[in-house]
Amino acid sequence: MSGEIVQATFDYSLVTGEQASQLQEIYNRVLTRHVATAYEDGKDLLEARGIKNLSYKHFISWAFISYGWGESSVKDKINIALRWGPITPTVGVIEDRAMYLLSTKFTPETARKEAKELLSFGEDIDEERAKEIRDAHKAREEAEKRTKETQQQLNFFTKLSDEKIDDLSQQIDELAEKLRTATTHAIKEVVPPYVLDKVANLEALVSKQKERIDLLEAHSEKLAAELQAQLDANEARRKREQYEAGIRNEWKKTTDALCKAMTAFIGQIPAPMDIEVFEAREWAKYDQTEQALRNCQEAFTRVKNARYGDFFVDSHPYHQEMTVYEQAQTIDAL
Repeated sequence: MSGEIVQATFDYSLVTGEQASQLQEIYNRVLTRHVATAYEDGKDLLEARGIKNLSYKHFISWAFISYGWGESSVKDKINIALRWGPITPTVGVIEDRAMYLLSTKFTPETARKEAKELLSFGEDIDEERAKEIRDAHKAREEAEKRTKETQQQLNFFTKLSDEKIDDLSQQIDELAEKLRTATTHAIKEVVPPYVLDKVANLEALVSKQKERIDLLEAHSEKLAAELQAQLDANEARRKREQYEAGIRNEWKKTTDALCKAMTAFIGQIPAPMDIEVFEAREWAKYDQTEQALRNCQEAFTRVKNARYGDFFVDSHPYHQEMTVYEQAQTIDAL
C-alpha cells in the first residue's frame, strides 16, 4: 500500500454538470483527508526517526517495507509536520504536492502564511500556484537581504570614513597652523612645496571620502526604494488575489446551489397529463418562471461573451435588472 494519490486532471466535460459538481466535492474531501493524514504520518515518522541508535538507512527501509513510502515521500511528510503544521479546514483546497513544495526548508515562512490566507479566502492551490507564491517570497527575501547588506556596508564605510576624515582634517589643521606661524612681521619663512602638496593631497582624500559616502547613501536609498516598491507590489498582488479568490468562491457556492435547486426543480415539473389541473395562477407562475430562466440564460450569455471579448461590461449585469433571487420572490408572491 503506497498511500499515494496520483493527481491528474479529470475531464469533467465527459459527465453532466451535476455529476461533475458531486465528483469535485468528493475529490476535495478525499484530498483534504489525504493532506491531513500526511501531517499525522509526518509526526509518526519523526518519532520513528528519533529512536535511539536507529540508522537512517534502516529507518528508510522500514518506512518503505511497512508502507511503501520512498525516501522522497518520507521527507515530504516530515517537512509537513515540521513546517506546515496541523491541517485546519479551509474553504480552498491545496494539492498534496503543492503543500510538499511549500513545506521545504527552502521556502520562506511568509510564503506558507500567504498560502494559508489564500486557502481561507477560498482559493485552491496547485503545484504551479505554490511555485508562484514561493518564488515571489524568495525574491522579496533576497531584496531585503541585499538592502540590509548594503546598509551594513554603508554604516561600516561611513564609520571608517568619518574616522579617516577626522584624522585628515586634524593633519590639515596642523599643517595650516604651521603655515600660519611660519609667516611673521619680522620673518617670512618660505614654505616647502612638499608641505603644500601634502595639504592638497589631504584635502583631496577628504573630498574622495565624502564622495564615497554620498555614493553609498545613494545606492542604499535606491535599494530601499526598490524594496519598498516590491513590497507594495506584493501587497497589491496579495489583495487582488484575495479579491479574485473571493469572487471565485462565491461563484462556486452560487452555481452549486443553483445546480442543486435546478435538479430539484426539474424533478418537480408536472407530467403533461398533470398540467390539465393548471388554472390561471399556475400558468402565471409558469410564465414568470420561464421569464426568469430566460433572464438567467441571457446573463450567462453575457458572461460568456465577455470572456471572449465580444463586449466589455461596465457594471455588474445584475445592477441593471431584477436579480434571479428577486424574480424567484416575485414568483412565490403570485
